[in-house]
Amino acid sequence: MKLNPTEGGLSVWTETYFSVHETPCYYFCVVDWMISSVPPHCRGTTTGYEMLKARGVKFKRVSKLNSRFAFETKELAYDNLVYLKKLQLGHLNRDIELLGAFISFNENKGMTDLSSDHGQLFIPNTNELVNEHFNFD
Repeated sequence: MKLNPTEGGLSVWTETYFSVHETPCYYFCVVDWMISSVPPHCRGTTTGYEMLKARGVKFKRVSKLNSRFAFETKELAYDNLVYLKKLQLGHLNRDIELLGAFISFNENKGMTDLSSDHGQLFIPNTNELVNEHFNFD
């Protein structure tokens, strides 16, 4: 699932995958509109997977144990989308604070006011702000 802005508002976009081949560890899947090109019965020893592979169709390899993008139900996919967007919002808030400190320093001072250590430039008085968001060993 993906979250997209549209003219009508926010849209949650869903893609459905169908398995066309299975191994002990993975499912090889195609997008739902591609499944119509697999014939209902296979000719001789050729499977639908081999026919699609010969046509150059791209497959998604989905692990049977866990997956980052494929879920059993739409509810699980939606819950994962909410979780990922909360993480993204946390990262964006952190970046806003760090960029705000950088911009506020540059409003009053310039590059000559930066402290230098071994060729690297540091913005003074931002040590505590960085340590709030990052742990360094």
